[in-house]
Amino acid sequence: MKKLIYSLLFFAVILNAGMNNNNEIQIQQIKNMSAEEFSRLLASETSKSLPITLDAVTTVIKSIAFGKSVQYYKTLNLEHPRLKEIWDTKKEEFKVALFEQDSKMVCYTELLNYMIVNKNVVLKYFYTDTNHRPLFNYSVEKEDCLKFK
Repeated sequence: MKKLIYSLLFFAVILNAGMNNNNEIQIQQIKNMSAEEFSRLLASETSKSLPITLDAVTTVIKSIAFGKSVQYYKTLNLEHPRLKEIWDTKKEEFKVALFEQDSKMVCYTELLNYMIVNKNVVLKYFYTDTNHRPLFNYSVEKEDCLKFK
């Protein structure tokens, strides 16, 4: 999970590397981007680090921008002993827990929260199994981040 957060924030630091040493100015320049520009930049920078293994069962395999949204494609290893029983018996609770985890991660990250709340950027998550069969999906958007204020 930390690797994904660092990847998301890494682009903010390298965006103007060598041009300005003031991080606040760099972040302000990113905040001034349109939602579409930000989405393209975020997806592009995240893609440079893929695949990103988040934990023993979850891997981010693709990141693409589409308009004001960034779409993340993650695989879950449903055969892993840690996940197999949970998936078989508590699938709906597990989906809710993942949504809460992803929502908190992005909504508590200052730059992402700003872009979601103020520029209507939407982060979409698509989960598949390791054979690329769709499992579920959801979006994190403005209304979700406003709940954490």
